[in-house]
Amino acid sequence: MKPELYIYWRVPSAQLPLALKAAQRLQSALQNRYGGLIARLLLRADADGSAHATVMEVYTHPAGVSGGMQRDIEVLAAEHLTALAPGLQRHVETFGPV
Repeated sequence: MKPELYIYWRVPSAQLPLALKAAQRLQSALQNRYGGLIARLLLRADADGSAHATVMEVYTHPAGVSGGMQRDIEVLAAEHLTALAPGLQRHVETFGPV
């Protein structure tokens, strides 16, 4: 099984442009560190009238996302994203192909 990593978090809509730029910088740094890493961002606008959006980071690698790679993702995310939203809760899930 070659695990893929899915991380989602909510951000106030007013902070969304800054959050997306920070997440793009994070993913660029990770792709430079790990050759072959494919990093994507997905966005879901939350329910009508909500003042939040949900961002999903997706990470795949031909050899799978290793435990070490996942730890690096968390460390770099703390550097890139925490300043935007102290206390930001990122929900991490790992899936693999069937």
